[in-house]
Amino acid sequence: MIQISHLNKSYGEHHVLKGIDLNIKDGETISIIGPSGSGKSTFLRCLNLLEEPEEGQVTIGEHQYDEKTIHKNKKVFSRITAMVFQNYGLFSNKNVLENITLPLTVVKKENSQTAKNTALKLLEKVGLLDKQKAYPNELSGGQQQRVGIARALALNPELILFDEPTSALDPELVGEVLSLIKKVATEKITTIIVTHEIAFAREISDRIVFMDNGYIVEEGTPEEVIDHPKNPRTKQFLQRFTRNDY
Repeated sequence: MIQISHLNKSYGEHHVLKGIDLNIKDGETISIIGPSGSGKSTFLRCLNLLEEPEEGQVTIGEHQYDEKTIHKNKKVFSRITAMVFQNYGLFSNKNVLENITLPLTVVKKENSQTAKNTALKLLEKVGLLDKQKAYPNELSGGQQQRVGIARALALNPELILFDEPTSALDPELVGEVLSLIKKVATEKITTIIVTHEIAFAREISDRIVFMDNGYIVEEGTPEEVIDHPKNPRTKQFLQRFTRNDY
C-alpha cells in the first residue's frame, strides 16, 4: 500500500504541488494525465526523493518519510522505487550491460557476477540481449528506453515510476515501448505512469488521475474519468482529443 498525504512542493515563488493526497493499492497501475505544467513529473520525483517536498508524508510499504525525515530516508527510497525517464537517463560512457549492472552493484550492493546475471535475463526479456555491449548512442530511442525499463526492473522495486516514457520517441518507436510497459503492468508491480497517451492510459490503468495546476482534480476508473468526467476542467482537457485517441 502506498499512501501520499498533503504533499507540497515549491520552486521559489512557484507552488507546484498543492496538497496532493492519493492512496494506491499494491499491484495497481495508475496513469496521471493533465496539461503541461500541472505538476505531474514533480509529483513522481517527490515520490522517490529526486525532489524534496516542503510538506507532506509518503508511505511505501513499511517505509515512510515526511518533511523532517527526508534526508535519512533518501537511500531507502532510491532502493524501493525506480524511475524511467522521458530522456532515457542512461550513462553515455557505459554500455548497455553496465547501465543495468551499475545500480545493482551501487544501490543493492550485489557482486558483479550476480548483477550481470540479472542484467542478462532482463535484456533477454526486453529483446536486447544482442545489444549488451552497445553504447546508448548506438541505439534507437526505443531501444534506449527499453534499456531504461530493464534497469528499473533490475532493482525489483516496490514502486516503478514512468515519466512520459514515450514523449522523446519518434512516432514509429512508441509502440514497442508501450508494449513493454503493458507487459510490466501484467506482472502486478505497483506502477505510476505520467503519460499523454490517452488510449494507452485507458487500456493499461486501474485508475486514472487528472492533475491540473498542482492539484488532483479528478480520479477514478478509466471509464469514469475518460468516458464520464465530472469536473469541467477534466472535460475541457479531454476535448483536445478525438474519440479515436481513446
